[in-house]
Amino acid sequence: MSTQTELINQTEVSKFELSNLASNEDIAEYIKETIPQSHLENCSAIRYEPVPNELYPNAKGTFERDTHQICIWGEQFAGPQELIATMTHEIGHNVHENIIVNNPEIANKWSDLHQQSLATYQEDGFGFVTD
Repeated sequence: MSTQTELINQTEVSKFELSNLASNEDIAEYIKETIPQSHLENCSAIRYEPVPNELYPNAKGTFERDTHQICIWGEQFAGPQELIATMTHEIGHNVHENIIVNNPEIANKWSDLHQQSLATYQEDGFGFVTD
């Protein structure tokens, strides 16, 4: 298994071999085939660390808002699918942060819809709202 860092545009993918579930190449290939490249905008790194996060020991993944770095943590994954699902979830945080910064009007609309859905959920148990 190669331990070489993979590069997707400006995003470094590293240390996934330590997971024993996927290689850097596997992760990079999945991202290239599945996730729009624009979703990685401003994300400098996606890496695996074999130890739990010190601040959030139960976290499977974290997204750092100031650096836009994603880290997948620890040996708590049932298999490669769960690892990839966690990574994809964290990439979603990167997308959301970019929208907050670059399109605040959309972010505000999302926030309003979310608040409406919470209120609707409390009323009817569904929470579906639309614009």
